[in-house]
Amino acid sequence: FPTRRSSDLAASASLEQVLTARCNFFGKEHTIVQQTADDTCVCCNAWGVQCLAQGQFTSALQLFKKAEGLTHREDMLDVHRRVELRATTLTNLSMYFRARGKLNAAVQFAEKAMRIERRHKDTCDPARMRLNYAVLLSATSRHEDAIEQIEAAIAVVRDQDREARWESSWK
Repeated sequence: FPTRRSSDLAASASLEQVLTARCNFFGKEHTIVQQTADDTCVCCNAWGVQCLAQGQFTSALQLFKKAEGLTHREDMLDVHRRVELRATTLTNLSMYFRARGKLNAAVQFAEKAMRIERRHKDTCDPARMRLNYAVLLSATSRHEDAIEQIEAAIAVVRDQDREARWESSWK
């Protein structure tokens, strides 16, 4: 049986081929092309996280880089979704570099994800991103900044809870 790593990389290569073929056949603006780009990015991120959890660092990085490349595509027309996928991918790259002990690189990717979160608040998972960033800040001895991020994450969760309770009271 092929290893998880080789099967994920082969599957991602197949998805990229499908994306290229659909783009050539339907045109880059067709909904099926948009959905394929979205699905490919989601799969690359999910498989990258699995590889990272299994210690398959080279494969994880390759998958995250493929996902990152997809979020650069100008022909991914749903900007809201592209931004969301980009923030997720940058957060995953941050987790990769943290796992490899490269904290400065991890912080840089987390900060890029945070900049997206600040500009597009409704597209990201701000609590998760802030907690990830807080862990990195603490690991680099920036404890005061880490506490600020944790407090901000708590505020986000409280706001989301309050909003959910308000919405459910109107149903």
